[in-house]
Amino acid sequence: MLVFETRVLSPDERVRAEHTRPNSWLLRIAQVRTSDAGLYACVVDSTPRLSQLGALEVRPLREVTVHKDEPYFAEPIPSLTVAAGRNAALKCVVENLGNYTVAWLNVDKQTLLALHTHVIVQNDRIRVSHGSLRSWQLEIRDVKPEDTGYYMCQVNTRPMKNQVGYLNVVVAPYFVDAFTARNLTARENSNVSFRCEASGNPEPKITWRREDGQSFRLGDQKVTPMIWVPNQVVGAALGSSVALECHTEAHPASENFWFRSSRRLDGDLSANGLKHKKPKRHEASTTKTGLKV
Repeated sequence: MLVFETRVLSPDERVRAEHTRPNSWLLRIAQVRTSDAGLYACVVDSTPRLSQLGALEVRPLREVTVHKDEPYFAEPIPSLTVAAGRNAALKCVVENLGNYTVAWLNVDKQTLLALHTHVIVQNDRIRVSHGSLRSWQLEIRDVKPEDTGYYMCQVNTRPMKNQVGYLNVVVAPYFVDAFTARNLTARENSNVSFRCEASGNPEPKITWRREDGQSFRLGDQKVTPMIWVPNQVVGAALGSSVALECHTEAHPASENFWFRSSRRLDGDLSANGLKHKKPKRHEASTTKTGLKV
């Protein structure tokens, strides 16, 4: 750490901090050197912690011979696909690092995550491990959908060197119950709408099926009603009871009525000694209804 508020923590006398006006802080470096080049972060110690990143590039007064063994990336950062709730690790392999520093950044959020093994961002799910002299690994525990994006491994050479890896967090599909209609009742010839909303990553594909498991084409669901009676003629002794049964097949399901001498039997059937059985659906398109006399 170079500075805390206006207190200089660096032993370098060229570094000075100024509080120029409310909410404004200035970091000054006098007589900059090539060794001053690199990343500088302004960190606000809040919850959550905020950080803003800036880069300093220093051009030498005279031509400088670059050592042939300068840092380079030995291998690309592989892209990862990880299920939500699991752990992810992005590996950056740097050869000939020397006195340079490795930094990890979240590209999409433009956030500095870590310098060397020191985590800058206030997120206890993030850590950096340095398993070997050449390997720097960004580890994210219990990954969440918002962790999806590009992550950059950067070395503070002049000019800076960086490479990027991609983390894709997949989420198993699930229904958003608040937006899903379950049961509807409607009159024949009216319009109905079922709404289904599902979420996940990748985005779920929605298909519709009837209760018998058969698929159907949207916009072509209607089936002309068909009627059949198991017993065309039913006999009964005077004073006894008899049951009449009627089956219909239609899609959408039909709404059935009984008639006697061209008069519709509805209202209070019990007053006429008639009892109407509630229709029973056996399949997606078949309805059974009965009348007891």
